[in-house]
Parts: sequence; structure tokens; C-alpha cells
Amino acid sequence: MRIDGLQYANWSEKVFRQMREGGVDAVHVTISYHEMFRETVLNFEAWNRWFERHPDL
Repeated sequence: MRIDGLQYANWSEKVFRQMREGGVDAVHVTISYHEMFRETVLNFEAWNRWFERHPDL
């Protein structure tokens, strides 16, 4: 199992596909840096939408 624990990227489907093609199984992502609570919740929602749209990645 390969886990990328150092990733900071401008996430996109292309990046997800490149990571999958490179054999990466999991990525540790910080989803909130300087955001306040409401923005952090919006970030969680955005990630959940990514997971729903790209279950193969």
C-alpha cells in the first residue's frame, strides 16, 4: 500500500487519475488551513462530492 502523506495540490480529476496510475492508494489531505468553521464545512462537503463523483479513484 502506498500512502502519500505530504500532498498539497490543486485537486482535479486529472491529479486523482495520475496518482491512481502511479500506484498511490491513499492520500493524506489537509482540507482546512486558515478557514473558519463555515468554510471548513464547505470544504468537507466539496470533498464528499468528489468521492461521490469519482468512486473509482
